[in-house]
Amino acid sequence: MNEPKRHHYIPQFILRNFAYDDCNKIHYFDLKTKTLMNLKTTDVFMQSNLYRDEINHVNSPTQLEKDFALFEQEVSKTIKKCLNNNPVLLSCKEYDSLLLFLSLMGFRSANTFNKTFNKKDDSSFYSFWQADGNLSDFWKRNLEFLVKCRSIEEVISNPNIDKPIKLFLLRDSNGITGKYITIMEKRGPIDFVISDSYPVVITGDFLNLPLYDYYPISPNRIIVLMV
Repeated sequence: MNEPKRHHYIPQFILRNFAYDDCNKIHYFDLKTKTLMNLKTTDVFMQSNLYRDEINHVNSPTQLEKDFALFEQEVSKTIKKCLNNNPVLLSCKEYDSLLLFLSLMGFRSANTFNKTFNKKDDSSFYSFWQADGNLSDFWKRNLEFLVKCRSIEEVISNPNIDKPIKLFLLRDSNGITGKYITIMEKRGPIDFVISDSYPVVITGDFLNLPLYDYYPISPNRIIVLMV
């Protein structure tokens, strides 16, 4: 049985909204080479075997990627509503699930792992929760339980999710005073673009805390978590 090898940290159902043809190709600008390319959504914002886990899932090492695919399938229906020209009406269940999904987007990226859990100095801090110092396992093990939750309340009440991770997700979904979802449309000729940093976080002055998180979902619309 073929296992998925290309693990997207930005889901393809979002990337396809930026495609310019029926072949799901997007305009992709490489900052390192300063080159503009035309690439398929299957080839961007992904890393080979990013979520492969042979420690917690010996018999199904790509189970985490499959669980993400399931969550993405559910949330894609909600985000489709956010792209509709009709008034956007979400149930409490849809709202809670979308809020958690957006908060999880930053935590699931390879960039977050490399900056937060891929440093030797961090091993001692997380040793209480990961005695062997394997921070890759720490990250994937927590992702395994996070991706099965459908609200921040489920994250907080889940005994299998470690405390620092609960605080990360609580910060990114609620902040200090609480965040709420709003949808914005572009004004003028300039489109929204999607980048390797997803979401784009605008930082305020109060204790240097993020005040706004921007999630482009199409060239014309963007979801914002606001305080």
